[in-house]
Amino acid sequence: MEKNAGDELAAYEERLETLNSWMSPMDEGEQMTFTYIPGGGLEVAVKGEVKGTIEGSDFAGVFFSIWLGDSPPNRGLRDGLLGRD
Repeated sequence: MEKNAGDELAAYEERLETLNSWMSPMDEGEQMTFTYIPGGGLEVAVKGEVKGTIEGSDFAGVFFSIWLGDSPPNRGLRDGLLGRD
């Protein structure tokens, strides 16, 4: 998040704390899902339970840029998520 938010990280701090409070240890086969809801924000579900929605398309954009932005942790992961070979 820090890498993608840059100088704007402080603007996301409260929402990032909310996101972190919803996280929990995951076992193999369990899932977290993140869904952008237009006009709503980033809906977060952990182990099939919706924890809530973090408001703002700005937050969702920075969050998804972790995997889909210019500097993903792994280009193969980004290409796979985008359906590229």
